[in-house]
Amino acid sequence: MQLTHEQSRQMIDASHQHAAWRAAQHELFRSYRYAPRWRTIAGRDYFYIGEQSQGARNAVTEAAHANYIDAREALQARLRAVKARLEDMAPVNIALKLGRVPKLPARILRALDAERLLDSRLRVIGTLAMYAYEAAAGKYFQSDMLATLDLDLCWDAQERLEILAEDGSQRTVLSILKRVDRSFDTGKLYGFSATNDENFIVDLIAPRLEDSSPATGIAGDISAAPIPEVRVFPTLIEWRGIPIGREQ
Repeated sequence: MQLTHEQSRQMIDASHQHAAWRAAQHELFRSYRYAPRWRTIAGRDYFYIGEQSQGARNAVTEAAHANYIDAREALQARLRAVKARLEDMAPVNIALKLGRVPKLPARILRALDAERLLDSRLRVIGTLAMYAYEAAAGKYFQSDMLATLDLDLCWDAQERLEILAEDGSQRTVLSILKRVDRSFDTGKLYGFSATNDENFIVDLIAPRLEDSSPATGIAGDISAAPIPEVRVFPTLIEWRGIPIGREQ
């Protein structure tokens, strides 16, 4: 089914707002993720961002501390403003039947994207990827073609997934899923998938796999299952011959 003019216009407007929100979120993650603090060591104060010292307290580091706080708060304010605009647009999106991605996988994808895991290290494949094709083509697939109770994520597996918390410690993919739904667990399917209480499954799929340890290397996290049909090329990822995205 072809999108109407009104649907197309609303989708473009919402896409622009979402792109602005995503860019601000990534900038916050990249440059201002950690709250600044003063740390006293051997009786002297040091300016820290995360676990990295920026130097002993003096006029220069005090100015850097103040500038960092101002920039971080301005970026957080911009994020709140864009988020508010997106929330205002949400009822219209629903009325125009543009909110097509099911709520749970949409929340999972937003959580993964906030950690900058999508595009660079993980890609959505399988049935849920068809929503992206809908948006690109401006047409709807039949609903029965989109019915699914799982989210398939393709991981190149050439290097471990590294997810850092604000204190600099490593986190797991499972911890991100639990932030969305606390019932997610890896125990039901021998660690190769995470499943919640409603039996929604999140799979990691790899085109090559040298060992079966968790993707982050942390015990208890999700391990990837090797799928022969997935092949990774220098510039293009394919699944069963269907191009699903270009590597960055």
